[in-house]
Amino acid sequence: WVSNGLKNLSKLKELPNVNRFKGKFKDQSAVIVCPGPSLKEDIKHLKKLSNKIILCAVGHSLGILEDNKIKPDIVIHIDPIYLASSHWTSKSFNSCDFKKVELLILSATCDNVLFNKNAKNIAWLSVNNVYDNWIHEITNEKNNYSHTRNVAHIALWLVVDFGFKNISFVGLDHSYAGKKIYINNSKKHNDDNLRSQAEHLFNWPSKVTGQVKT
Repeated sequence: WVSNGLKNLSKLKELPNVNRFKGKFKDQSAVIVCPGPSLKEDIKHLKKLSNKIILCAVGHSLGILEDNKIKPDIVIHIDPIYLASSHWTSKSFNSCDFKKVELLILSATCDNVLFNKNAKNIAWLSVNNVYDNWIHEITNEKNNYSHTRNVAHIALWLVVDFGFKNISFVGLDHSYAGKKIYINNSKKHNDDNLRSQAEHLFNWPSKVTGQVKT
């Protein structure tokens, strides 16, 4: 985190913080696209909604969106992992046509390579709360996301701050069917992304099936 943050300082001073977008999307509608297994069934709905409402995709969903020729309007990525060290992340981000992305939102501690993508607009945020205080002091910008655990939570905070009125999720799964956390993409995206396994599963009541693993 610290190494990435230091490399990104010049970009953080140059690019806008997400605070600049508060209320800029007032009363608009958005779908937050997450990469859970249920996206396989629900992606057909995204095809119908594309170009009608704003699609806000988390980084892990880029591969399956590309497979289905769906262009996200906003992409959010907060993972500090180096692209070169993750075969899946490298392929997903390198194959995405960022020229068509209206807004790329990156964590201040993301891999520096991502700040050089050719999205129409790039903004940044800090997601590590007090651990990013040194970044806050240098940039005079601060973001607080209380009790957040993953990028889906961050995305929800952001679209609320941005002023979206109608917000929906697809692919946000609390039920891990077959212990799969992520959707199976096509063959060109189906390596280290797919085999992530939930280590600690337990049963949870479901109105639909009686019980699910989560």
